[in-house]
Amino acid sequence: MVHIVLGFDTDNSSVVFLEQGFLTQSTQVKVVNLREAERKLQLQNEEIKMKVLERDNVVRELESTLEHLKLQCDRRLTLQQKEHEQNMQLLLHHFKEQDGEGIVETLKNYGDKIQQLERELYFYKKTSRDLKKKLKELVGEAIRRQLVPSESKRFSVTCHSNTVAWFVVEPFPLDWII
Repeated sequence: MVHIVLGFDTDNSSVVFLEQGFLTQSTQVKVVNLREAERKLQLQNEEIKMKVLERDNVVRELESTLEHLKLQCDRRLTLQQKEHEQNMQLLLHHFKEQDGEGIVETLKNYGDKIQQLERELYFYKKTSRDLKKKLKELVGEAIRRQLVPSESKRFSVTCHSNTVAWFVVEPFPLDWII
């Protein structure tokens, strides 16, 4: 086969020799190609190993940083708890020093204000009742007198604040009164 392709018309031994040379050369080319592929794979493998090592280092650094941050947070939390406890103790001490005088005084002030407001409310309710009573008396008196339509009378009422209110009473039909 090979001798036809190459154009040789030689004997069998030379054909076998040429075939062996061709096979040897193709095997050597394959070996070289495989070694180059192996070398590329080894380089890729080394690169991957380096990347894995770098990532492992980054992971260790991050874990270390995380642990450091946890410790800082724990310290801060402990410090804040101590400060809070000290503030609470200070407040309790402050209240104990006053023997509750501040609270008692505040409650007494509120009690005094409540009493004052109750007195004012009583006064205004009484004044309102008195004014209503006077108004009923005046209306009743006007009805009893049966004023003529042209007449009108003025009545004055003096309140607590010394103000005078003037009322004009006009006669109105008796059927308005219930």
